[in-house]
Amino acid sequence: MVVLLAEFKSIYKGLSFKVNGIYYKFRNGKFKTEVKEVIEALEKLAGVERVDQPQPEQKAQPELKKEESQKEVPQPKTKTKTKKK
Repeated sequence: MVVLLAEFKSIYKGLSFKVNGIYYKFRNGKFKTEVKEVIEALEKLAGVERVDQPQPEQKAQPELKKEESQKEVPQPKTKTKTKKK
């Protein structure tokens, strides 16, 4: 069985909450737990953000292949004006 530790931060340093009749409290705005019910409750709580995993809005930039990143960018051709004598 794999147990994942979830980490949360709160805008309130000493936020307290209750899950299944048990009180929990943030310390210095941080809270860690492995309890599934507590994780589910915290994910719904206002002013609390999960920090141990990337946020859905943040999408990783696709990595360019080495060949693509080293290709030379063609320079636009410019016409040079010749001076008339």
